[in-house]
Amino acid sequence: MSIIIYHKNLKVLTTNKISEKQTIDYFKYLGNRLIIQGLKMNRKLPEQIKIYKTYVNQIQNIKRYKLKIEDIDYYACCVLALWKLGVYDVDDNNSPIYIAPIRKTSRRKTALQ
Repeated sequence: MSIIIYHKNLKVLTTNKISEKQTIDYFKYLGNRLIIQGLKMNRKLPEQIKIYKTYVNQIQNIKRYKLKIEDIDYYACCVLALWKLGVYDVDDNNSPIYIAPIRKTSRRKTALQ
């Protein structure tokens, strides 16, 4: 399994594999950490949601090749925070986050072998 975060028009921006060390709870923890940081700065949840959505929209208006790695990291954290807050859903087609299932490889034997 892996978590895929998309840029505008469903172009893959980052892909992170889900493993024993980096479980789904780990990625929710990353979003939660950003939310807690905002609460420590006395920002209420509706205000944080508005800020994160604004940042996501601004990044999606920038060409993907012009993005800096810091912008991509913060974008991913904003998407994870919005997922943690329930704004984005991994099953929604309009959300920039998706959890891909495990890819199964075919092990067919050919007639030539």
